[in-house]
Amino acid sequence: MKIDLIAGARPNFMKIAPIIDAIRKAQSEKKNISFRLIHTGQHYDRNMSGSFFEQLGIPEPDRRDFWMMSQNGVSIHYCPSPVV
Repeated sequence: MKIDLIAGARPNFMKIAPIIDAIRKAQSEKKNISFRLIHTGQHYDRNMSGSFFEQLGIPEPDRRDFWMMSQNGVSIHYCPSPVV
């Protein structure tokens, strides 16, 4: 199973850190699970979000360009499944 974790601000990173830890634990137990970290770019600045990665022990994002909604409805740029 591959899970996409989407975050863009400090509270999001804080919430996904334990999920990443659980996935890594499952991987160490040979479970078939992986993840991609997708940064929405909301607060992308080395001082704002880069330090969160280090402090929380989460990897650098796999992607930094995610959006789904537009003013006239839904515009899909990148649509993962499942979304956490």
